[in-house]
Amino acid sequence: MSNTYTAAFAEVIEQDHLSPLVPASWDNFLTSLTDSEALDKLIETDDCSILDRFAAYIENNDPFPPANNPILIAYKNLQKAFKKKTRLDLYISYHDSAERGDKGDDVDGAFWTVEGMYQLSPAGRKMKRFVTRKHWVNFS
Repeated sequence: MSNTYTAAFAEVIEQDHLSPLVPASWDNFLTSLTDSEALDKLIETDDCSILDRFAAYIENNDPFPPANNPILIAYKNLQKAFKKKTRLDLYISYHDSAERGDKGDDVDGAFWTVEGMYQLSPAGRKMKRFVTRKHWVNFS
């Protein structure tokens, strides 16, 4: 059995930039994470932060049952508020650089990704069937 690394990337927004964009939804989301009953129904907490555990849960559960969980509702409302404000999509994600990555990774733990940042130029649209984005990792 061989191990291999694969490249990954995301457009990431830091929490200190996210919270001022949608302050009420952000505060509601953070408050929802303190609902211990709702949290216990989703995840088992450990020595990681609650936000890290929630992000790991989202990363590993799609779709996310149960739909009526207050934390999931607050998360969806945060996504909707962000979409309304920016016309972009917001997702929480999780990466454990110690277990599944490398010490040089730009992300570790919970992080927020933004989708819809880029679109093809008119010239790029003409060439899209011929051009493919490819990723690689260099080992040194």
